[in-house]
Amino acid sequence: MFKLKLMGLRSYFQTHFASQWIASNAVAIAVGTFLSPWMVALVADNRQHLERLFQTPQTAAVLGLMVGAIFGFLIGLLQWFTLQSFLPIPSLWLWLTEFGFISVIAIIMGSVCPYFVGTERHPLAVLAAIAVAILVGGLWVGICQTLVLRRYCPAWRRWPIWSGMSLGIGFLLMFTAFASIAIVANLLIDSSSEILIVVLTLLSVFLPFLILSIPGIIYSILTSRFLSKHCSSLMVAKK
Repeated sequence: MFKLKLMGLRSYFQTHFASQWIASNAVAIAVGTFLSPWMVALVADNRQHLERLFQTPQTAAVLGLMVGAIFGFLIGLLQWFTLQSFLPIPSLWLWLTEFGFISVIAIIMGSVCPYFVGTERHPLAVLAAIAVAILVGGLWVGICQTLVLRRYCPAWRRWPIWSGMSLGIGFLLMFTAFASIAIVANLLIDSSSEILIVVLTLLSVFLPFLILSIPGIIYSILTSRFLSKHCSSLMVAKK
């Protein structure tokens, strides 16, 4: 009887935790990806001024602090709210996530942006640099989060790898989706059909938000499997 109850609680954890974890991360990463360019654009008078800011390592790093603060707070807060419902996770999770994003994005933008902005680089080189930067960022954020997760998850040493790979795959798929849609849109616009132009205009309002949610969905699907597998016994203890 106790074994059946234990299995039922674990099933509840895996089902309800996964749905909440996916929703919270999808919203946090989509909103952060949407707001970050707008926040960065506010500090520049025009495009040329913005390029000059990115070409200087110090100012690029400061812009990275802004972007990291947005991502870290949104993701850390919603993740903590979700985890708190199932595990006795302290608020330290939020601040470690915030620190992880701020530090790694500031370092990456300060070192990578001056190399790429304002110069002609092969698109594949740019995409590879972005993918590696996101992978490293996810690894570092995962390492910071293990300072809390190690108390609750026996397999906590593998968490940074899951975190880094999940974010890297998610953002890579997002960039691929945007590039594919841009190519298709150009081909359809060349056909000069008024109906197609209207349809594309309507889709341009909704599609970006759906595509921006791809990294959060991919990240949360993969990481929820890890957490539900290795941390479900702790949820049972809490219940």
